[in-house]
Amino acid sequence: MAAPSSEIEPALVEAIGNYQAGRLDQAEASCQRLLRRDPNHPAVHQLLAVVLMQRGKMRAARDHIERSLAARPDHVVSLLIAGKAARAEGDAAAAARRFQRAAALAPDAAEPVYLYGSTLLELGDTAAVVALRLLLDRHPSHAAGWCELGVAWKKFGEISVI
Repeated sequence: MAAPSSEIEPALVEAIGNYQAGRLDQAEASCQRLLRRDPNHPAVHQLLAVVLMQRGKMRAARDHIERSLAARPDHVVSLLIAGKAARAEGDAAAAARRFQRAAALAPDAAEPVYLYGSTLLELGDTAAVVALRLLLDRHPSHAAGWCELGVAWKKFGEISVI
């Protein structure tokens, strides 16, 4: 049975504080305690995924972010975390799908489009040029985007966007 929100929130805030202060052991332990009280709490699974990523435990991180996404499939931040965990584990195709969905849900945000374009570049997909040009049309001062677009142009040549 899920614990009421009023019981979870203060403990979650404390766990976030531990994470932000670099106390990863305490943050992880807090998340584990919270999940015993509410095994399906998406925010707790999300935080635990981030903590586990910081600790280099990508498989466990992916499991927890997937549980978070099961409850909130269109949560942009969770999609980005899922994509980053997949990419860190070497699953660039899964990462690209997560980043693409996040970019569709947050069309004005730079990070999802950048991550999508750079992951496509990693995959050797010429669509990286299109994604990165879209990023730079919307965010012309995105320095990392320009760098990735330069790499993409060098790799694929300039691709027309119609």
